[in-house]
Amino acid sequence: MRQLSKPFYNPPEGKKMKGSLPKPARSGRKKEFERPDTKGIELCSRCYAAFYRKRWNASLDVIKEIPSNISIRYTLCPACRQAADKLFEGEVVISGIAEKLFNEVLQRIKNIAKARTLKNPMARIIQLESDPKAGTIRILLSENQLARIIGRKVKEAFGGKMDIALSKEESTIRVRLDLSK
Repeated sequence: MRQLSKPFYNPPEGKKMKGSLPKPARSGRKKEFERPDTKGIELCSRCYAAFYRKRWNASLDVIKEIPSNISIRYTLCPACRQAADKLFEGEVVISGIAEKLFNEVLQRIKNIAKARTLKNPMARIIQLESDPKAGTIRILLSENQLARIIGRKVKEAFGGKMDIALSKEESTIRVRLDLSK
């Protein structure tokens, strides 16, 4: 390995260099997922998701070994707060669904979202609008990755043409899927 003849970082005059260089601040972190270092458990009053040891869990049943003297505080989890504020990060619009396949497509979407929610309790359906006569389904989701997953899996199962649009101003993804093609 080649040695550098000069250090790549020269500390100001009279200051010693301690440890490594300072790390840049994290810029992409979402405010709603930042949590203060809280002692105890925070329990969502709507969906009963539990925040314990810097992680949201689907429920208290998932957490192993809860101390008996721990405090529990009720709050809203980030996904429920997002739903209450009518905010979303992913939108899926499926059109051209044949009337005989409509219930099957709808059930497939619900199963995909349920499986993802078990892995990550903050990924869920915020709003689902369906019109069987028009053959359309519109889903608003709490996570943009879930929109991509639903679009991809429905396309794999039923075919069609899919377009994905990512907003530059916000972290919203819009998936359009036309099953008539």
